[in-house]
Amino acid sequence: MGSIDGYNSTDQAITPFYVNNHGGVSINAYSGGGSVCCILYPRKWHPGLTAKVKWATSSGKSDGDPTQTWHEAEVPIEPYDVPGSMNVHFLPNDEVRIVIFNGSPRAEGYKGPPYPEAPPGWSTRSDVEDAGVPPVPAAPQGETK
Repeated sequence: MGSIDGYNSTDQAITPFYVNNHGGVSINAYSGGGSVCCILYPRKWHPGLTAKVKWATSSGKSDGDPTQTWHEAEVPIEPYDVPGSMNVHFLPNDEVRIVIFNGSPRAEGYKGPPYPEAPPGWSTRSDVEDAGVPPVPAAPQGETK
């Protein structure tokens, strides 16, 4: 048994997602988290182990289309030696990976996709909202922001 943790590496919001009908967590675009307890899975991995993932997407922008589009896939659970969290990775082109690991994608030895990172200049705010926000000034040498 372990928690379900979601990681979204797309420009769409995940609103929400379920694994074998457990979950109900939402994740913003290019972010991680969305942890919920708990899901049962075998203590030992075996070939053919899968989980049914169902998720909805909508715009990752504040002024985008809020309409949800539902997706569903039978996703292989990648081989694991030690039980841990069920890390569900949402990747571009509706690809989903499930990695069982006792830690997050930032942990040493993680064999799944990296922690989500937005491309340079990407923002959840609309272009109109961004237009009215002055750029953040650079910190003076030797100081931090």
